[in-house]
Amino acid sequence: MTQERRKRTRAHVHFEVDVLIRGESIRLETENISLTGILCNADKRFHSGKNCEVVIRLNPEVVIDIDAVILRTSEGKTAISFVRMDDESFYHLKKLVQLNAEDADLIEDELLKPAFE
Repeated sequence: MTQERRKRTRAHVHFEVDVLIRGESIRLETENISLTGILCNADKRFHSGKNCEVVIRLNPEVVIDIDAVILRTSEGKTAISFVRMDDESFYHLKKLVQLNAEDADLIEDELLKPAFE
């Protein structure tokens, strides 16, 4: 049995996000999301190590805008790591993850621990 190495809770959600890379917007569907990244379907234009921007539109007035980097693309999936976002985007991302997580209380606890040790 493999030990879970992830430090952040993944919320299994399926919704559309826009990934902007090299001036092009690519619409994808998520598989899961955490405070530190997303797993979504792959696209041939993605390459590991490339910077991108993830845009999640919760409604016309609420948009989560995140600077990110593509970690890996394999088996039809792309892992994207969040690098930087403003306070408002973080607030909405946190609420999105909490509302969709199996145990919302874990999210608050995770904020007290470093993501990478």
